[in-house]
Amino acid sequence: MADSAEEEQGTEILKGDVLLKNGLIAQVGPSLKLTELPASTVVVDAHGAFLTPGIFDMHSHIGVYPSPGLDGASDGNSVQNPILPYLRSLDSGGQAFAIKLRETAEKTPDSKVLEMPYHIPSPHQVKRRPGDPPRWRHMKAACGENIRRVYGQVRMDLAWNFRKSFEEARKIKVKQDEYCEKALAAHAKGKVLEEKFPEGDLQWEALVDLLRGKVKLNTHCYESTDFAAFIRHSQEFQFPIAAFHHAHEAWLVPDLLKQAYGTTPAVAIFATNARYKREAWRGTEYAAKILSENNITVIMKSDHPVLDSRYLAFEAQQAHHFGLAENLALASITTLSAATAGFGHRLGLIRANYDADVVLWDSHPLSLGATPLQVFIDGIPQLDNPYPAKPPATDLNAPPVASVPKDPVTLRSDEEDEERSWSFPAKSEEEELAEVVFTNVSEVLLRRGGAGIANVGDDLVKPFEVHFARGALVCVGECVEQAGEGVRKVDLKGGSLLPPLVAFGPALGLTEMISEESTTDAEVYDPLLSGELSRTQQLWGPKVAVRAIDGLELRGKHLQVAKEAGVGKAVTAPLGEGFFRGVSVAFRVDANHVLEEGAVLKDVVALHVTLGHYKLTQRASVSTQIAELRRLLLGAGSSDTDLKAPGATPDYFAAAGRGEIPLVVNVWKADTIASLILLKREVEAATGGHLKWAIHGGQESHLLASELASSDIAVILSPPRAFPESWDERRVSPGPPTTKRSVVNILHNAGVKIGLGVPEEWQARTLLWEAAWAQRDSNDEISRPDAIAWLSSNLEDILDVPAPHEFDEFVAHEVPLLGFFALPSFFSISIFLLFGLPGYLYLNFSQTDPPHNRPLPSLLPFIRLSPRRMISIWSYTFQLCYEVYKSRIIPLFFDYCARRVLVLGGRGAARLVREGVKYGSEDGGRRLDVYSAMRSEEEEEGYLAPVVVFVTGMGHRGLLMRAVGSMVALRLRRLGFVVVVPEIIGWPEGRASDMVADMRKVLVWTNETIAMYGGDPNKIHVFGWGTGAHISLVCPHSLESAQENAPKQLTIPCLALARQLTIIQDAVVTSRDAYLAKPPPNQQVQIAAGIRRVRIPHASPPQPIPRISGLIFVSGVFDVIKQLRHEVKWGIDELSSLRRVCGPSTGASLLNCPSHLLYGSAQFLPPHALPSKILIIAGGKDVAVPFSQAVLMKNLLTGIGVEVALKLYKEETHLGSLASLMQTTRYSALMVREIEALVLDMDGEELPFGAPFSSPIFKEC
Repeated sequence: MADSAEEEQGTEILKGDVLLKNGLIAQVGPSLKLTELPASTVVVDAHGAFLTPGIFDMHSHIGVYPSPGLDGASDGNSVQNPILPYLRSLDSGGQAFAIKLRETAEKTPDSKVLEMPYHIPSPHQVKRRPGDPPRWRHMKAACGENIRRVYGQVRMDLAWNFRKSFEEARKIKVKQDEYCEKALAAHAKGKVLEEKFPEGDLQWEALVDLLRGKVKLNTHCYESTDFAAFIRHSQEFQFPIAAFHHAHEAWLVPDLLKQAYGTTPAVAIFATNARYKREAWRGTEYAAKILSENNITVIMKSDHPVLDSRYLAFEAQQAHHFGLAENLALASITTLSAATAGFGHRLGLIRANYDADVVLWDSHPLSLGATPLQVFIDGIPQLDNPYPAKPPATDLNAPPVASVPKDPVTLRSDEEDEERSWSFPAKSEEEELAEVVFTNVSEVLLRRGGAGIANVGDDLVKPFEVHFARGALVCVGECVEQAGEGVRKVDLKGGSLLPPLVAFGPALGLTEMISEESTTDAEVYDPLLSGELSRTQQLWGPKVAVRAIDGLELRGKHLQVAKEAGVGKAVTAPLGEGFFRGVSVAFRVDANHVLEEGAVLKDVVALHVTLGHYKLTQRASVSTQIAELRRLLLGAGSSDTDLKAPGATPDYFAAAGRGEIPLVVNVWKADTIASLILLKREVEAATGGHLKWAIHGGQESHLLASELASSDIAVILSPPRAFPESWDERRVSPGPPTTKRSVVNILHNAGVKIGLGVPEEWQARTLLWEAAWAQRDSNDEISRPDAIAWLSSNLEDILDVPAPHEFDEFVAHEVPLLGFFALPSFFSISIFLLFGLPGYLYLNFSQTDPPHNRPLPSLLPFIRLSPRRMISIWSYTFQLCYEVYKSRIIPLFFDYCARRVLVLGGRGAARLVREGVKYGSEDGGRRLDVYSAMRSEEEEEGYLAPVVVFVTGMGHRGLLMRAVGSMVALRLRRLGFVVVVPEIIGWPEGRASDMVADMRKVLVWTNETIAMYGGDPNKIHVFGWGTGAHISLVCPHSLESAQENAPKQLTIPCLALARQLTIIQDAVVTSRDAYLAKPPPNQQVQIAAGIRRVRIPHASPPQPIPRISGLIFVSGVFDVIKQLRHEVKWGIDELSSLRRVCGPSTGASLLNCPSHLLYGSAQFLPPHALPSKILIIAGGKDVAVPFSQAVLMKNLLTGIGVEVALKLYKEETHLGSLASLMQTTRYSALMVREIEALVLDMDGEELPFGAPFSSPIFKEC
C-alpha cells in the first residue's frame, strides 16, 4: 500500500489504514488520525484482515450472455460474418467494453462503462480536454477451432480474412496520414488544406485505430500454430497484441510470444480447465508457473459463464498452488489484468487517487475459500449485511506451493502421451509395499466399515505415525519402533491419509476430448426428442439396455490426472442430456482395461434419466417426461427379468421400480424435484417396496431439504458451488457472503445424504478442494469427516458401489510444513549443539556487563540457560549465515582482494582513490578514502561532480569493512560521483555521541576540502547502509565518553550510528533554539523535556555542518525502541551493542531514536531544515531490521513536509541489500535507478527501464 517501484509487482504486504473518499482512495498510511476526519466518516475495523485491489476479470461475457441463460438475451456472438470489427458489445454484441459491476442511478449499460471512448456518443459522454490521456478501445479476435465450428472455415480462410481486413484498414490509415502531412505542410505556409479528411468506411474505423495503437486487442488462441499466424499478422501490419486468451500451448512456446510486434502479449488462462478439445489437449496446471519464469505476464480469467466469475480468486489460488509466485498470483486478477487492459493508471493498486475499488477478505486471498467480508466499488460497499464464514487461522503467509510430481501427467511430451495411450504399462512400474510406516501424519480420515468416515487418531498428539501391514491398519501413534528397522518409512510432512475419492458425473472413461467426436462416445438416443409418445418410445426403455461399461476407454489423460488428485474410483453414465441416459458403471481409474482383474467394481450401478429443461436440451414437456417415467416404473410388475439372467434383455426400469438398483435423476428445479418426491411416494405405495433414488444436479434442492430427507432421497450436488446457469437453477443459495448457508450446508443440516459430483472431466482435479471449501464455509456446522464422506463413503452408499473393508484403502496426501525449518532436528544431535553456539557468543560478548538478575552466581560465567532463547539465537544465526551464502558476500570479498591488487595496487590507483586522508584534528587518528568520479568526454574542464559520503553499518575499519566500502565506492564512482568512505569510531571504543562527533567532522571536512578532489561542496549526499543509516539522521543528547575498558558486544545490529544521528541533529537543535529565542506570535508549542535536552556532542560552540542535498538509507535502524524489542524477540538483546551504544536507559535510548526525535519536534521543525530529498530502501525479508521501521520513518518525514521516496523490495534481505550495491542482483537495477535519480536530481525524468543494467556500475572496473 506504499508508493514504491515494487508495489506494482504486488510484493508488499503492509499494515495500515486506507481512506476512501469521493470514489477514490484518498490516503494510505500506517495510522490515519481519525480525529482529523469528519464525524460522518464510516470507520471499518478490519482487525488485521487482508485488503486487496478489486478483482479485474480480463475475459468475461457478463452482459451479453445472461445468467440464467435465456435465448432472448443471448447476444455474445454474431454468425453473419467471420470478420466483424464494427460490432460493439455495448450494443449487445468485435469491440469490447470494460464495465464496473455496480448499481447506477441510470441503470443503463452506458453508465457502467469504466471509460467510454471519446468518439462514442453517449448520454454520459465526457468531453476530452487538452492534456487528457487517451482512452483505450478494446477488441477481441479469435483463431483456430472456433472458426471451423461456427463459420465452417479452415485456418487458411481465417488468415486470409484477417489479412484482407487489416489491409483495408491500412489503406485508410495511409490516406489519412498523407492528408495530415499535407495539412501540416499547408499550415506551415499559413494556408488551409481544402481537401476533405478521408474518413474511410465505417466498418473499418476500429481496425484503423488498432493499427494506430489505440486498441487493446485480445485474441482467443490455443495452439502454437495459431500464435505464430497471428504474430505474423501483427508484424506485417504493425499492431500490438494485448493478450492471448486460453492459450493452452503458450507454456510450450514462450519465446514465440516474444516475437509479437511491439510488446510481448500477456497470456490470460485457466488454472486447471483443460483437455476439453484438441487445442486444449496439452494444457497443464503448471502453465502459469512456467510462463512467469519466462517473463510472460500471466492473467487468470473466468470466460464467464464458462467459469463463475464470482470465484475468479479460486483460479489465482490454484495457479499459486501449482507454482505461480504469491505476488504474481494476486496480481493476475488485480494489478496485471487491469494494466494489460489499459487501466493501470486507476485500477489494480491500493494507491492514493486510484479508484476506491477494494476487497476486504476474511483470510489470505490465496487461501482456499477466501471470502470477501466486503467489496467496495467507487468507495460504496456492495454487500448488504454480508454473511461471514469462519476462516481458518491464517497469517501473512500464503498457502504452501505444491511440489511437482515425479511424473506429472500434464507435463508429458506427445511421444509419452502416445505411448501411454497405446500400451498398457506393466504393474512393475508402480512400487508395491507389503508394509509401510507413515510418519509426520496430522490426520487419518478413513472408512470404518459401514459406519462412514472415522477420524482415526483424533485424540492423539499431532503429528503421529501410522503403520500398515498386509492390507491392515496395525498401529496409530508411535509406530516406528514397533515396525522395526526394515520397514519402509514415508514422511508425509504433516499430511493426511484419506480414502480414495469417488468421481461421479463426468464422462470419465468415455471421452478424452469431449469436443472431438472421434475421442468421445456418442450421446444416447433420446426417445422423447420429438415430445410425442410413440410405440418406439414405449418400447425403448424396457428393450434397449444402454450400458456405460460397453463404451469404456481407460488409461486416458483425464483418468491419470484424476488419479494424481487422489481419485481412486469413478462412476460414469452413458453420455446424453435427454430423458433416457442408460446404466452407469463403477471402475478403478488406474485400470488398464475392463478385462483386468478388479478394474470394474460394478458393471450395473444405477439407472439414469434427465428431467427438466436444463440448457434447453430437453424438448418434451416436464409433464411428458414424468408421465413416461411413471409408466416405466409402474410397469415393473409386468417384468421380473433377472438382471443377470443369461441371454435375457434386462429391464432396468423394472429393476429400479423394485428397488434393486438406484435411480439417479438429473434434475435441478425445485418444482420438478417436488413432483419427483410425489412420484416416489406413488410408486412405493403401488409396489410396496422401498426405492433408492438420488437427485443429480440439485441446485434448487435446498428449497425442499426436509422433504428430501423424509423421503430418503439423496442429493449428488453438481456443481458443488451453486451457479444459476439455467432458469431451472435460478434460486440457488451460494453461501457466504451473500447467503448464510450454501446449498450443501442446508441439505446437510436437514439430514439429507449428500455426495458431490464432478460436472466436467477436468474438474476431478479440484474435487477435494470443493469439499474442503464447503466445509470451511459452514461455520463448523460440517465436520471434516463429513466433508470427506461426500466424496467417498456417501457416494458408495448412495450408488451401492462396493466399499472397502475397514481401513484397507487409502491415499496418502503430502502437505508441506508451513514453517521455514524443522528446528526439533537440532535436539536429536546433542545438548551441546543446543547450547554450543549461543554459549560461545555469551562467553565472548556478554561477560563484562551482565544484568543484575543473572541466572547463575557471579563467580560463574554469565549465560542464559533458557532452551527457547538458545533456539532463537540458533535460528537467527542460521538465517544470517544463509543470507551470507545467498547474497554471495564471501565471493565478493575475494573479488575485492583481486581488485585490491590489480586495480587499487596498480600504477593508476592514484587516479582512482586517495587513501588514508586525515580528517578532523591532525592527531585524531581518523582517516577516510576519497574515490574520484569517472569523467565523461562531454564534461567541461573544472566540472565538479556530486559527492556521496558512504558509511557502512559497521564502521570503516578492518579488512572486511574496507572491502565493503571500496567495492561500493568503485561502482558509485562510475555513475559520475565523488565518493567519500570515512572511518567512523565503532563500539566498544565509542558510543553514539562519539560516532555523531566523527560524522560531523567528516561532513565538515567534505564541505571544506572536497573541491580539491573534483567534488562539488554544494552537492553533498549522505549514503548509509544497515545500522549505519541510524546516525546520519538525528543527533542525540550529550553522552559521557566511552570507558577505556568498554565491554565487547556482538554488533547485531547497531555498529555505526553516525549517519542518522547527525543530519536531523542540526535541524532539531537549530529549529528548537530559534523557536525558543523568538516564538511565533499567537502560537504556543509545548516542547517536550527530552527534546530540550538534545545537544550537539563534543562541540562548544558546535561547528555547523554543511547543507546536505540528499540522504540515502538502505536497511536502516530508525526506531531504537522497536529495534530493541525485535532483538528481545530473537533472544540477542544481551549480545547486541544497541542498548549499550544508545542507552543504557530507556530515556537515553529515546533521545538516540530518530523517529522519537522527529515526532517530538514535528510542531516546530520546518521542512527546509532537513535535506530536500530522502530515499529509504528496505527489504521485506530483512531479519536484522524489520522494514516496518522504514515505513514509520517515511510517514514521519512526510508529515513534516519532506519529500521522501520509500522503496520496499519484498524478497530483499539485510545483507542482500548490501550485495545489491556491489553486484548485479534482482533488485540492483532498481536501487541504482533510484540512487542515480536522487543524486543527479532527475526530477520528472523517466529513466528507461533496464537502463541501469547497461550502466557503468555493472561493468568491470
